[in-house]
Amino acid sequence: MSYSGESNFIVWLVNSSGEKKELLANEIGTFTGTKGVGLDKGDFVLEVQGEGSWSVTVEQPRPTSVEEKTSFSGTGQSLAGPFKLSGSKTFAMTHTGSSNFIVKILGSDGKLKDLLANKIGDYSGSKLGGSGSGTYYLDVDADGPWTIQIK
Repeated sequence: MSYSGESNFIVWLVNSSGEKKELLANEIGTFTGTKGVGLDKGDFVLEVQGEGSWSVTVEQPRPTSVEEKTSFSGTGQSLAGPFKLSGSKTFAMTHTGSSNFIVKILGSDGKLKDLLANKIGDYSGSKLGGSGSGTYYLDVDADGPWTIQIK
């Protein structure tokens, strides 16, 4: 998703019954980011609010090969991966910012597998996460630079 404007940029994923299923973005001012969401079958629309120009690309990742990665870094809202996990690992995380820092492990189906962090402001810490073997993604919500090391 990208937005060029000064006002709020809000994007909701809405199902065919009109229910808001997932908040994809809620930012003030210029924004670029990605979001991972696991969905059941069905039809969906995007409800977008913003006074500037915006674009949203919807993709369904289907990786043909996946590596065991041990480090990720980025700035802002990002979807990192895919990567392989074999059992539980320690996720060491840092964030420099003043807003929420939320890190979720998503399975290859996009469904939530584990919540690794949910803090406000600067953060440095670790958590044991990921109990099964398979392909995963990290869904990161941040307002500044972040790093994640898997040990």
